[in-house]
Amino acid sequence: MRITESRLRRIIREEITRDLISERADTHVIRREGGTKVYKGVTDDDPYEYKYLVGSWFYKKPNESRWRQAAKKSWQTLDFQYRRSDPKVAAAYGRSKAVEAELAASKGPPFPFGPNDKIKGDRFRAWVNDNKSSEIKFALAGERDKTLGRTGIPDNNHMKKVWAKFGAEYSSRYKVKVPQEKKEEKKGWIEKGLEKTSDWWSGDKEETPANEDDIVYHKSVEDAHLKIPEGGHENNVKAGKTAMIAQCTATGCAQFVNDTLGPQGGDAWHQHEHGNSGFDNSASSMADELASLFTAMNRKNGVIPLSKVKAIVRQAVPGREEWSDLPLGSVVGIFHYPSTYHAKAFFEGATGRSWEGKPPFSGAGSEMSDGGAFVTESGEPWDPSMLGKKIKFIPSDSLKSGKAFGMNTHLGFVGAKHRGKPIIFHNIPGDEGGRVLASPLEALGGNDQIAWSKPKIGYLNYILKSVT
Repeated sequence: MRITESRLRRIIREEITRDLISERADTHVIRREGGTKVYKGVTDDDPYEYKYLVGSWFYKKPNESRWRQAAKKSWQTLDFQYRRSDPKVAAAYGRSKAVEAELAASKGPPFPFGPNDKIKGDRFRAWVNDNKSSEIKFALAGERDKTLGRTGIPDNNHMKKVWAKFGAEYSSRYKVKVPQEKKEEKKGWIEKGLEKTSDWWSGDKEETPANEDDIVYHKSVEDAHLKIPEGGHENNVKAGKTAMIAQCTATGCAQFVNDTLGPQGGDAWHQHEHGNSGFDNSASSMADELASLFTAMNRKNGVIPLSKVKAIVRQAVPGREEWSDLPLGSVVGIFHYPSTYHAKAFFEGATGRSWEGKPPFSGAGSEMSDGGAFVTESGEPWDPSMLGKKIKFIPSDSLKSGKAFGMNTHLGFVGAKHRGKPIIFHNIPGDEGGRVLASPLEALGGNDQIAWSKPKIGYLNYILKSVT
């Protein structure tokens, strides 16, 4: 039995979206001892309390004072129950679920539903609930949730386990056909581009929710299984608070946006476009101040105290009320105050180039955009040969006319809306992946502020933009 990497990733993502980051285990926290969570037993007949400390699990009865180390063979079970917000535990949990699903599927007829078979899958779900409601819990033995909804993802682990138990009977009654693999039809790049453009464009359509308190999602969020988990996290977002909703493999904020929406551009600052931009609106009034900062940075190959960059850039960031009407799918540039990339973003945005790592820079770097924000006193545009030289720069005519450049270090997009207000989905990167956050507009304004927005571009437009 072999589980492919793509399949494992999908199963882990389903588990994360369903109940990993919702941290349902926190409902079992009864107190803290020196900052360490103490959990009650999951079942009514479990008489013990548990805590995780320095890489080990311990247990005791409520009336006891001494903690005892649990047997190592029980650690994984306890991890899966209480620590699934840990990335390593999540990966192990996902593998165990993948194995269970494969074993369950191997016991019955071939599983017939793919990710696009929602109508057929819901038909099977309804049949099971109508005819086998008292037996579903046996098919889902070992799962925390032992119910099968009447509607849902057609090919998740629950469906495969239930199919393994009831699929033979259902197939004999309704003659379910297992879909055969079809040879992929060869398409030219234009057809592929138009197809993707059509798919992504449809995701921007805003539907009226059945209930005014429901959250409406962009299609790409649903496709990526990134909907906000129901319960505490969803309630927090509705109350105007940021919630961590998933973990992802993307190690950058721009990569997360590109992976979810389709290719949009390069780094966060290079994705800036003129139009709906706080940087553009402040360009003419701040032009001289920006030129002085750039002059100082150029002399030292892009090096400058981050505090100086942040103090200037923050002046150009408008209030959040400017962004209350953003449509679904809009890409937003975010001023992320704690970032250590402010100097890199400013200098690369101003020059339209990209270098490896942070300043000091050397060499010509790679051309990413037009640049042209600053010129010498004699009117020569900045070019890489001027890097590190004592040259005074002044604002270009373009900058003085209100065409600025990207100075933001962070990127996100409007992945959902609640009561008409945008919810920004963005990734806070780490060394081995990132944390996906859902931030309603009300939650922005401190460390994270929207600086500009632009419409999401389709695949074909991205290609045309890249080659022109």
